[in-house]
Amino acid sequence: LFSSLARCPGGGAGLEGFGVGDAVAALLYDGGYAERATALATECFPVPEGLSAEVAAGALSVYLTAHICLTWEARLAAGERVLVLGAGSGVGLAAVAVAATLGGEVVAAASSTEKLATAEAAGAKHLLNYREQDLREATLAATGGSGVDVVVDPVGAQGEEAFRTLDWGGRYVVAGFAGGAVPQFKGNHLLIKNRSAVGMVLMHYRGRQVERMQQSVAEVFAMLADGRLAPPAIETGSLAEGPRFLQRVLDRDVVGKFVLLV
Repeated sequence: LFSSLARCPGGGAGLEGFGVGDAVAALLYDGGYAERATALATECFPVPEGLSAEVAAGALSVYLTAHICLTWEARLAAGERVLVLGAGSGVGLAAVAVAATLGGEVVAAASSTEKLATAEAAGAKHLLNYREQDLREATLAATGGSGVDVVVDPVGAQGEEAFRTLDWGGRYVVAGFAGGAVPQFKGNHLLIKNRSAVGMVLMHYRGRQVERMQQSVAEVFAMLADGRLAPPAIETGSLAEGPRFLQRVLDRDVVGKFVLLV
């Protein structure tokens, strides 16, 4: 479990700005399936009025990852086209929603009709089922043949094919390997059309780019609270249901995020 939400008990070192009973969302390393958890002060974030506990807890890690991928790494500009792989996953759906809110034209790629419907509700303009369609050909068709400016890839399995959808100056952001494969990029494919590929791991921002991480959380929470950003698709359950939810994650039987209520 990478994120949690609780009421601040007060007292912790470095927790200036938080009062006893304030709603606090936090990034964790372990121990989130519990009634109490410990987090670094730099990784505790105030939850604004109007943002529910379920949405804040479900959104924090995945929306933060998506926002960093799109803003700090891909430098997405309004009007650019974004291909999101694994668009039914937590990070994928978050990338769809964040990209659409930032003015991107989103092509969502997922493995089922259900996942694509959720991606469409999150803001995707074009839908692509990569079990039934050729990823590159369908993406080029959706973009009038020009391709996309940005690819956000938390999956890995379609890496080389997805990379070839990039237009001139396109940026490919590797955000994970949920599909079990590691994408390979040929140097000549980077050179052609002046493309680039970059990795994004949240640990880098947690340890070395703390101010950027905190800025991204503040922007994400503000957009969620005022309704500009579509919230995550959430399924809730009790703490006792944690093992069942984890098995569903392993079985890839997930659309959006699971949130455990304690």
